[in-house]
Amino acid sequence: MFYNLIFKYNKGFTLLEIILSVTIIIVLAGAVSPFYVGWKNAVELDSAASQLKQDLRLARARSLAGCNNSSHGVYLDINPGEKDKIIVYQGNSYAAREANFDKEYVLDASLSLDTAIIGNEINFLQGLGAPSRTGEVSITNERTEETAVSAINSFGLID
Repeated sequence: MFYNLIFKYNKGFTLLEIILSVTIIIVLAGAVSPFYVGWKNAVELDSAASQLKQDLRLARARSLAGCNNSSHGVYLDINPGEKDKIIVYQGNSYAAREANFDKEYVLDASLSLDTAIIGNEINFLQGLGAPSRTGEVSITNERTEETAVSAINSFGLID
């Protein structure tokens, strides 16, 4: 009987319990958010670096296989102040390419491409897969100043 009298009217949460629960959730979210932002920036850079390597390997593989009886290459469209692009193309050069076969990857606004490769393009010789140019391509995350570097050697191997 005494138990029924005490708990008869206690059917919900008090205002204090709700405020305390919301406060705990806000504190936990605030503590986790810096880790999430750092993780997101690292994932963006890793994803773009992987995409660059995949595109270079795709262009080389297509050239080795003689896909559409043509050479294939990668053009690095570097646009200061705008989003940079990685474009896989079919043809002997980017200028003389067949635009219908372009595969374009647009980098996130916080990422930028940089290279010392002349003309910003690497064309792989049909049947051999040898690159027209060798060198390094770097992708930099402007928020964290972290950089991922990919290198193309004279055999067309990408590191």
